Amino acid sequence: MIQSLPDELLSEIIKHIDVLPVHLYSLRMINKKFFHIITQNTFTFDPSYLSGKSYYELCRTKLSVDSFDWYLKNKVQLSIPQICLFIKHNRVDILKRGFHYKQFLDTLFNRFYIHFGDEDIFSLSSSENPITIAVMYNRVEIVDLLLESSIHGNPFRKYMCYLLDAAIKHNHKNMIKYLLVHQYSHINKNNDFQLKSHKIIHRIPNCEDLFFYCIETKKIVLTNSILSGTITMNYFDLFVYCLQKRTLTKNGHSQFIVQTIQEERIKFLDHLLQIYDVDNELFTEYLRAKKRFSNEFLLHIINNYLHKIKRSINLIQICIQNGISNEILFKLVDLNFNYGYEEIHWVVGERNLNLLKYLVNHMVE
Repeated sequence: MIQSLPDELLSEIIKHIDVLPVHLYSLRMINKKFFHIITQNTFTFDPSYLSGKSYYELCRTKLSVDSFDWYLKNKVQLSIPQICLFIKHNRVDILKRGFHYKQFLDTLFNRFYIHFGDEDIFSLSSSENPITIAVMYNRVEIVDLLLESSIHGNPFRKYMCYLLDAAIKHNHKNMIKYLLVHQYSHINKNNDFQLKSHKIIHRIPNCEDLFFYCIETKKIVLTNSILSGTITMNYFDLFVYCLQKRTLTKNGHSQFIVQTIQEERIKFLDHLLQIYDVDNELFTEYLRAKKRFSNEFLLHIINNYLHKIKRSINLIQICIQNGISNEILFKLVDLNFNYGYEEIHWVVGERNLNLLKYLVNHMVE
């Protein structure tokens, strides 16, 4: 019966249906006539129908750009939390289409939602900030859209220094890279990147390439803190590159020797000792200060640096406790490394008779 009605009459009937835009738009699926009339026309709705909670679910669905276009043509007013749902789901296509509508832009660029608190930029006051949401969800293309859509008078550009904080907080390497490459002058106005570089190197996984880039482009000054970070994060190539760019002081060199021993970074230790030797007494004290040794690190020290270790260190005790082979322990005894009754008592407990005999026979009173 409906299909038999003239298009003009059917169109008038549809225009006078008192429903929400969401409900009216769903009627397009009744038949081809409804689809054509609803999608090709705009309608006048009660103003109270044009905003509200009913649009949250709409923003969570896989809304097509054409459907989104229809809602905005029909004066639907989305709220900031609803727009942020599109950001969370990385709907760049939807946001770009929204830029064609004044009511969408007026909401998106409302300064009220683009305020960062002076004390806590991640407080509730900034939780509805669209660009903060974009950074939190690592939506690089959306951040670029919001920042580059307008250079002059763009409220999103006013607090760009905080974007780096948010990217670091949420461990988003891609976002940090974008900010460093494309927005460096804005995020580093107060030397922010330099001051936060130690956080980045310790917090962001696999960020070695970021620091290569920043050093090569002179966007960062090398510090002991950064060098220390390369050791902790095991970025050996970056460490070597940094040392080519920055000469270490004697104290700095000793600091990193201690760190490589404590953190058991074998390649780093070898490299440091190749470029600048350290006094044997100091090297022994650095080893003596270490609480625990892995077998890999201990064997590397024994195989490569016995000549630098004073015989007074309790190396034999450490090797016994780590279960190092008798052959190596015999070697240490022959080299006159110190041991006593405590080590013998430990070996008795282990019932290692061959080692016990060797220790007893070579013990010096």
